[in-house]
Amino acid sequence: MSIDIGRVFSNTWEMIKQRFWLLLALWAVFFAVQIVFSIVFTIVGGGSIAALGAAAGGGGDAALLGGLGIGAILLMIVFYVAYILIALAQQCSMSEMASPLDKPEFGQAFTNGFRAAPTLLGLFALLIAAYIGFAIVGLIVGFILAFLGDIGGLLFGLLAFAAIIYFAVRLSVIIPVIAVDKVRNPITAITKTWNMTAGKFLPILVIYLIMIGVALLVVGLPVFLMLGSIGAMAMGGDPAAAGGAIMGVLGGFFLIFPLFIIFSIFSVTLVSCLHAEVTDSTAEKAQDTFS
Repeated sequence: MSIDIGRVFSNTWEMIKQRFWLLLALWAVFFAVQIVFSIVFTIVGGGSIAALGAAAGGGGDAALLGGLGIGAILLMIVFYVAYILIALAQQCSMSEMASPLDKPEFGQAFTNGFRAAPTLLGLFALLIAAYIGFAIVGLIVGFILAFLGDIGGLLFGLLAFAAIIYFAVRLSVIIPVIAVDKVRNPITAITKTWNMTAGKFLPILVIYLIMIGVALLVVGLPVFLMLGSIGAMAMGGDPAAAGGAIMGVLGGFFLIFPLFIIFSIFSVTLVSCLHAEVTDSTAEKAQDTFS
């Protein structure tokens, strides 16, 4: 099954028009959950650190101090794992909501995100292990190519970069595979994603290059505004012009946040629509969604 690049972007636009406010609400709810979770952890973690400090200041025994120290470390680990799970749940929830292959209710997408998050966390653990393995192989290859001098180093760099791009593209729709297809085994998710993107590397790469171009435009607008305003302030001169430059800097700064949210929704939707494109039942299910 070939990929119609134009259809991927047209489906992305249609899904954004249909579900933008639902996607924005999901983003906002998860953002609020992250803030509340961080506040709760700060309170609990601050109390634990205060208890550790009091025990140390009071000359507590080594066993007590060691136990409190280990507890503080474990608490930090639990916090970061939980925080990562919330972020992964957000991606899974938004991916399901943005997919042309599904019509979830808001609450359903929210809860399904948390159900899918542990699978995604396990997947990342597997990918990190695989990365370490490839890094070891890369070091061996790099050591061999080093005998070729500068040419060997350049060749190694190009090979490593090409390998990273290739694997990233081939596995790029794995979040919708987990969230939309409800694949809960990380190894099965990798296998299914690899099979779905087989023979489609180049068109998928083109799609992501276009997405990167959009990202540069979106980010470039506020950055250009800020840099231009900073340059105007550096030149000095008219106080009114300086005031306008300051407003330009502030305007660029406050533009970054909403543009980041919009691009996040766009990128999630694009990946979900790409996943739909490489799924055999795309046409039928997408027609039901858009009808």
